[in-house]
Amino acid sequence: MSDKGPWSFFEALEESIRNWEREGVPPRWTLIEQLKKLSDLRKSLGISSVLSSPFRFITATLDDGWGLGLEIIHRACDVLGIDYTFLGLLKSPEEIAKACSNEMPDAVGVTVIQEETLDKLLYLRRLLPDRIEIFAGGSGLKEFIAPREIVVVNSVLDFILLVKNRK
Repeated sequence: MSDKGPWSFFEALEESIRNWEREGVPPRWTLIEQLKKLSDLRKSLGISSVLSSPFRFITATLDDGWGLGLEIIHRACDVLGIDYTFLGLLKSPEEIAKACSNEMPDAVGVTVIQEETLDKLLYLRRLLPDRIEIFAGGSGLKEFIAPREIVVVNSVLDFILLVKNRK
């Protein structure tokens, strides 16, 4: 990654996306390192965000006691210059909805690792105002046919592309 100016960040981001599309997303620690380098480059060049308007994001897990997927999503938020609040692990739909009423985010990101938790995800959708998008990821969503009000994110690449293309 070069330090030629603001466009060097966007070029580096696009190069990473092309590599991930071609070769697949790398293993966890390699991915974390790549995301950190991109985030550091963005910050060093004084680029506040890749989005033209501010984007607020709240994250939590519904049934995941580790949150490893959200850690990657948080790193991607750092790359994109997205302000996020991590509510924590194993949060109920009510707790997430209450936080949303206080913080007024544009979107909520949650992980679902057990199929039994899908009802909680659908309940969360009913609790939130329509203007708040839900991004959901995790192994519990493999066979889930999501209603259009819930965006299923299969990888960090999906997340970056979805958010980056919001401009």
